[in-house]
Amino acid sequence: LNHKMTGGELTLEVNNIKNANDTNINTSATMNFRQVLDKNKVLSFNGLLTNSISTTRSINEEPVKFENIYIKLDNYDLFLKDDYLKAEINTVEAFDSTTNISLIPITPSFKYQNNFYYNESISNQNEINLLIITRDESQTDLPSENNNLKINNYFVYNKEFNSINIYNKLSLLNGFSDYTFKNNNSLNSSESFNHLIFSSDIHANLYEKITPRIKFIFNQDFNRTKGIINEDSEAITFNYQNSYSDKRFYGTDLKDNTSRIVYGFENDFFINNKQININASQSYDLTKNNNYSDKINQNSKFSDYAFESKLNLKDILLKIDARLDNNNFSKREMNYSIDFEKNIKFSLMYNETQSEAFKNLSNDTESIIFGISKEINKNINIGLNSNLDVKNNYDPYSSSLKISLFDDCSKLDITYTNTRYNDNFNTQPEETIGITFSMDYLGFFGYEQSTDLFFSEPGDLNYGL
Repeated sequence: LNHKMTGGELTLEVNNIKNANDTNINTSATMNFRQVLDKNKVLSFNGLLTNSISTTRSINEEPVKFENIYIKLDNYDLFLKDDYLKAEINTVEAFDSTTNISLIPITPSFKYQNNFYYNESISNQNEINLLIITRDESQTDLPSENNNLKINNYFVYNKEFNSINIYNKLSLLNGFSDYTFKNNNSLNSSESFNHLIFSSDIHANLYEKITPRIKFIFNQDFNRTKGIINEDSEAITFNYQNSYSDKRFYGTDLKDNTSRIVYGFENDFFINNKQININASQSYDLTKNNNYSDKINQNSKFSDYAFESKLNLKDILLKIDARLDNNNFSKREMNYSIDFEKNIKFSLMYNETQSEAFKNLSNDTESIIFGISKEINKNINIGLNSNLDVKNNYDPYSSSLKISLFDDCSKLDITYTNTRYNDNFNTQPEETIGITFSMDYLGFFGYEQSTDLFFSEPGDLNYGL
């Protein structure tokens, strides 16, 4: 069901799946709602209710019954001009006693941000983030309640001297957390940090085609207790963009504990109407053994080289994103991509990562992702996509073939998918054929058939208003 309203939209989808040799019917119901309340307010709602078994790298042999509800309110110009309030409530609740309920959070959060522009060169941004995570139970490293408050202040001063641009930024980052452990009160604690970052990014437009760039980043912890729990993100990356970032970590438990200098160049020029972009950088950490170096297996104060390049031809776009060893320029990470569009659409991405590139990576990885599609005529389109594991004889993680037949008011999609994963989970290989038909007429009428190659399952009828 898809219902459009003035300033908003409501969609409702129900899926019933019955697999062969299984008496259970797995059902999922989702609802999405978005409504513009006025010129400054937008309300969003997403809801999921399901008892289905996940089909992606799942270790669940039995259905997991749970609900997931997400509500968000965006409010602009609430108290001041150019301020912003984002209020969110996110809940995930399991309906059976076997689920590890200590891992199911209920999370309301509030983020308020305002901006002050004193003149063209000086500005100030202030953020207040309140996050409350509650669980029915607790574990040693997961509290039953986490009340987290972050107050961040940013002061920016930009200045141009002839052909030199200087971007100065002072960041004051403050965090306060109160942890309650329902199962073990002795673990209850209050943690905090106060962190300062000062950075000065200098772009020297001294040459017509090459822009040298150097950035000084000073990090200072005024206070940091040892029991801070990371409930944000443990992701880690190394590339050109992240090398110049004031904060190289995404989570809250770790901050850069070294100051550094980042230097490199940016190159943007044309040769015979062909645009070429080349960026390269390296950083020098003032402290050899630091948090970030440990995560990326960096053993010296000098980092590896970050390199990215883009060549834009008439119909072809080539990209390279690489991490090169600082001693011998050997590749530790390499990403290639090519996109071509003329008569056919073709894209190819290759990724290679050495196991020594990151501390927690145990094996070398290589993969290829490619897609190709062709519009046969104004009513027929055919496309093929595949994700291949190069380290395992090009065995596909997944592949799909799709044929689309369409006109101005209807569309028929016939899709074949082959999915498998080379991991330690018990995910089973799967081959399916799906048929989807939709027709626009005062809304839509749709019929969808998805089956395990032998059309043993009934299709679903969908009506729209």
